[in-house]
Amino acid sequence: MKIFSKVLVVALCCLVGGAAWYVASAERGDITIPEPEARPFETPPPVPDSTVGVLLEVPLAELQTVVSRELASDLDGTSPVNEGALRGTLAYRVRADGTPKVSGQDGRLRIDLPIAFSLRLDGTASGLGLSLPIRTGTEGALTVTVSLAPRVDEEWNVRSDPKLSFRWRRSPQVEVLGARISIESVATEYLEGRMQDVLPRIEEALSDSLRLRERAEEVWKDLCEPRLLAESPDLRLFVEPRAIFLARPEVDGQSLRFRLSVTAGLSLRGGTPSGEPLSAPPLPPLVPSGAHLEGIFLRFPVAVSWEELSDWAQSEAAGRPMDLGDGTKVIIRKVRVFGNGDRLAAAVDVEAERQGGLLGRRASGRIYLEGRPDYDPASRVLGLREFDFDENTTSGLARAAAWLAKPLLVRRMEDSLRFPLAEKTDEAKELLRRALENLTNEEMSVSGDVYDVTVEGLFVTPQALEVVLAVSGDARMVFHVGP
Repeated sequence: MKIFSKVLVVALCCLVGGAAWYVASAERGDITIPEPEARPFETPPPVPDSTVGVLLEVPLAELQTVVSRELASDLDGTSPVNEGALRGTLAYRVRADGTPKVSGQDGRLRIDLPIAFSLRLDGTASGLGLSLPIRTGTEGALTVTVSLAPRVDEEWNVRSDPKLSFRWRRSPQVEVLGARISIESVATEYLEGRMQDVLPRIEEALSDSLRLRERAEEVWKDLCEPRLLAESPDLRLFVEPRAIFLARPEVDGQSLRFRLSVTAGLSLRGGTPSGEPLSAPPLPPLVPSGAHLEGIFLRFPVAVSWEELSDWAQSEAAGRPMDLGDGTKVIIRKVRVFGNGDRLAAAVDVEAERQGGLLGRRASGRIYLEGRPDYDPASRVLGLREFDFDENTTSGLARAAAWLAKPLLVRRMEDSLRFPLAEKTDEAKELLRRALENLTNEEMSVSGDVYDVTVEGLFVTPQALEVVLAVSGDARMVFHVGP
């Protein structure tokens, strides 16, 4: 019995000693790995300019007052007459004979102006060897049609390539020696000459009425004003307009339309602006363009800080045991995400153990993984491609804990480093809708919607992951311009 007791005591001592030796030997698997080799950061390329289509619409009815004032004024005058035996001077008094009609036809602006006139002939008539003095009067009526193809030059002045036509409703005739002589051709030549003098004033009147340059400067300056999109913390949209393009104006039966495209750089900035207010650059020369871009196509960068990404990864991975198979289990204690050149890196503090065999294994320490940012538009999730242990971690694990260098650990960490951007893109939609609403004022109404926000580019910087958002939508800015 005494011998049995001694054997039992020896066995217990061996077990206790073996356990102590097991624990001691497991602790020898501590991991000490240096950070990944620092890669140089590339400067992100400039964000492509955004484009906003602006529609300036002028109802044709609003042009009638301008047209009637200019076309029917200062047409009085005189002209010589030399028709057959008739010689002399015709004196005209011209007046409007109804309301001018403004319409669109074949892409041109058509103005029908009914006018009437009275004239007096002072001259002589020759016949049968005689020359008799003539003093007589008559009246006539016609519709003058002015066809204009409006365009805007680089200085924002309206040019029109005018064409004239005349439709007589009552042809002027005079009675000479008992015969009636038509002087329609003479009157037509006179009116055509007088109208050629008036047409430049029509272009000038249209320019003054539309005030294109003045309105463009107002929009230009308004765009340069930072717009508060959100508060607590403050977030402002900054617009740096660069150029204005104008397609050929369009005319239909209802309106004269000028389609402008404004290109600009956009950025979002937080905090309160300091210093002097931003001054708008001068309005650039207008650039003629054969095409016009409808709606809005915006691009701007949004910075997602490494702290924000680290917090997300920590919430997804920390404290959750991972079973990697073969008796290997890992618990993530901490995750820190940072940038390294063109890659996103993760410093992961782990505690791992491997059971099985005569001796178990334990290891703890920090490992590093890297990958290139990648965006999946279908799921609106920011993930990583070419994701793996960095070179220092691969060699460090080979020395200290080769059993931990499992592809499954890489895949599990890759799953934890998938960052949903749906909320970010939805926020961008709402912010831009708000910005569109803020553009409406007494002279300009804005309608439309933002219907798509996607990621156009991903760039790693020392402070954050820069996400370039591309926004498309439908927007119209409509001015109703009075004469």
